[in-house]
Amino acid sequence: MNSKKTKSIPLRRDFFCNLLFMGWYRYVNALSLDVVAGAVISTLFFARLLAVKMPTEIMVTLALAVWTIYTFDHLWDAYRSKHPMLTFRHQIHQKHFRKLAFMTVLSLLAGLFLMQRLPGTTISYGIAISLMVLFYFLITGWLSTTTIYHKEILIALIYTGGVLVGPLSLRHHPISPTEVVLMVQFLLLAFVNLLIFAYYESDIDRLQQFPSLLASIGSKMSRYLIVITLSLIATISLVLVFYTINDHIVASSYSIVLIMTGILTLVFYFPRIFAVNDRFRFVGDAIFFVPLLVL
Repeated sequence: MNSKKTKSIPLRRDFFCNLLFMGWYRYVNALSLDVVAGAVISTLFFARLLAVKMPTEIMVTLALAVWTIYTFDHLWDAYRSKHPMLTFRHQIHQKHFRKLAFMTVLSLLAGLFLMQRLPGTTISYGIAISLMVLFYFLITGWLSTTTIYHKEILIALIYTGGVLVGPLSLRHHPISPTEVVLMVQFLLLAFVNLLIFAYYESDIDRLQQFPSLLASIGSKMSRYLIVITLSLIATISLVLVFYTINDHIVASSYSIVLIMTGILTLVFYFPRIFAVNDRFRFVGDAIFFVPLLVL
């Protein structure tokens, strides 16, 4: 009798895990909708830090831009790969290539239309990020996949830059050193998040011949880099939480970064849990929902 009860517990747990991670949210993640939501939440997080009121037009334009870039990137991977798609998100983009390509064009046009309603400074910042995006796609198209070592770095810079465009362009005061450090911390979080993804998907990337920093420096060095980056973010955030304790907004912002780092650390150190059904990707993308705690 006891043995039957013991066996039923993991089965019930697996059922609910599969319901969450293999059901509707799997499609949300494959279509980068959670990434879009995380970007909007993150820009509101920095708007709060810089005491900026974020216009709806900027948030909608950011959402369209992030979705367009991520979807185009996945469509580009699906188009240029000479091998069968191994990840679910790439299979979706390969199967529905034309529909998603059409929606990407519509999203791009909608974003360009909304740009007319944005402040001039915001447009200037946005153009700078757009040039980085163009550079990214140019080098992934021109250079051999064996020589592109900086994909995670570039994507982290583009994502963080896109999140900061609105708050930085509308700020009314000089940026303080603690605010600059927090932005760098966020950039490092985005970078290490992507590096952890690459660490989990190293075999798939190798088979698909997708470039990554991990492929250039090796699994062992990547592991060291992940550990060092997570430790650096956590240490600096912890110190600055106490250093800025009298400034509630700044201190709580560093607390958020600390929580995000803790979640990523768990994802990295427990592959037996997070490697199942791509949970590492679901949780990794969802860490950018954490700033909701202070919004």
